[in-house]
Amino acid sequence: MGYNTNDDNIYKVGATVTAKSNPDLKLTIMRYYHRTYYCVDVNDAGGNQVSYFERELSLPAGVKLAKRT
Repeated sequence: MGYNTNDDNIYKVGATVTAKSNPDLKLTIMRYYHRTYYCVDVNDAGGNQVSYFERELSLPAGVKLAKRT
């Protein structure tokens, strides 16, 4: 039995987001898997990936999400 969770994310891979715990740090989403976003620092693309849940992330100021279809 398959369960596909990779279509319910609101942030896309490659998007720039910030962590709510540290809004000054910009992150790039590298991967989304099982409702978890794996991100790296924008300035250190080869660095370690850090995992976040959707509720822990936000868009940088002035950026808006596209509407879901």
